[in-house]
Amino acid sequence: QPGRDLFTLGPGDQVQIEIIGRPTSRTESTVGPDGKIYFDLLPGTDVWGMTISQAKRALEAGLEKYNAGVQISLTLRAVGSKYFWMLGSLDKPGIYPATAPTTLLEAISLAGGTSRSRSAATTVDIADLRHAFIIRNGKPLAVDFQRLLEQGDMSQNIYLQPDDFIYVPSGAAREIYLFGAVRNPRAMALSETPTLVSAITAGGGTMRDAYISQVAIVRGSLTTP
Repeated sequence: QPGRDLFTLGPGDQVQIEIIGRPTSRTESTVGPDGKIYFDLLPGTDVWGMTISQAKRALEAGLEKYNAGVQISLTLRAVGSKYFWMLGSLDKPGIYPATAPTTLLEAISLAGGTSRSRSAATTVDIADLRHAFIIRNGKPLAVDFQRLLEQGDMSQNIYLQPDDFIYVPSGAAREIYLFGAVRNPRAMALSETPTLVSAITAGGGTMRDAYISQVAIVRGSLTTP
């Protein structure tokens, strides 16, 4: 379920403030690094950790000294204080603002999905979903990315919280190397169900003069195969 906690302001959040009855007073303000909003005659009102309604009352209390019975409208325009991190083997890794309740699947979509091979011969996913993880408050969550993305198990589609750290490692370490008389010799990700034929096919197939009765698979290393 999405979090039920009300949104609280923090440094970087942008708000619109207007004294009701004074349209010319409308202005947009950003919560400063000190957690304060600077508006009208006020020297600075600390709103860090307050909800929108609490911040509205705090501003009105400050303005009461200059204008009895004053009322203001306070609207959140942009979130700049709450983020989640999407890093690793994603198309657009980065830091994303937590502007609304966001599920893991929505967050992965925002990041462009998991990385895929750029080769024209194959579009295999090179992200290692088996070892992807989410860290929340310093602890990993029991979320199975593979069940979510490959099997459509929506029980794994949790709602994210601000400061969640999502990491999808690369599967590049799980590579095989195709050389010799093939059309596209290269390194390629080891898929979930690898076969010799699928590897050669992903390499564009054999060339006309390929000696296919002498194909060799070297496993281990070249010095101790």
